[in-house]
Amino acid sequence: MIPNIPRAVHDLIGEYRRFLKTSYRFLDPHLREQFEQHLAQASVVVRGPFVTLARDFERGRTVKQLADAGELEPGVLRANWPFGDGPLFAHQERAHLAGRAGRSFVVTTGTGSGKTEAFLLPVLDGILRAKRSGANGVRAIFLYPMNALANDQLERLRRLLGDTGLDISFALYTGIAKRPPGRSANLRPARSESREATSGGILPTSS
Repeated sequence: MIPNIPRAVHDLIGEYRRFLKTSYRFLDPHLREQFEQHLAQASVVVRGPFVTLARDFERGRTVKQLADAGELEPGVLRANWPFGDGPLFAHQERAHLAGRAGRSFVVTTGTGSGKTEAFLLPVLDGILRAKRSGANGVRAIFLYPMNALANDQLERLRRLLGDTGLDISFALYTGIAKRPPGRSANLRPARSESREATSGGILPTSS
């Protein structure tokens, strides 16, 4: 049978309406009638469909191509990037090149377009270049307005750097000291986490 998406959506909405009718059983007939009439309106249960004419984000080079061109430290390729071996978005590449050149930059783009990776690329690249020249200590601080955002960044760093063998440490510092910095209850701490990011490290923190 050929899948029929509009029909499937219609059936799903009908099932949900029936679920709501059986979940809220008003004893008063007048209230029950009002509820069912209101529920029958299309915009109450679902909105749309929505159609967008927005195009996909422009693509740039892959991290391997950047490394082959001498514009990215080869060690950065070992990180567990969410885009894998695929090409970066053009704004990610431009942000990396601006950061690598020591220029300030602001990334303003849509949701799901890799803003975090746009600044992680030049940060990790800069840390590895600094370590190659013998530098140590905290090399980057990510400052967030809320602990929740700092904790989210910690989990991203764990997924990105965990078990990669990259010589980059990171730690978490917030006003909450119930567990050691760099620890959370959600994911197993990566080997690169430390109480203090002192060896070419990153320090996500919150104000």
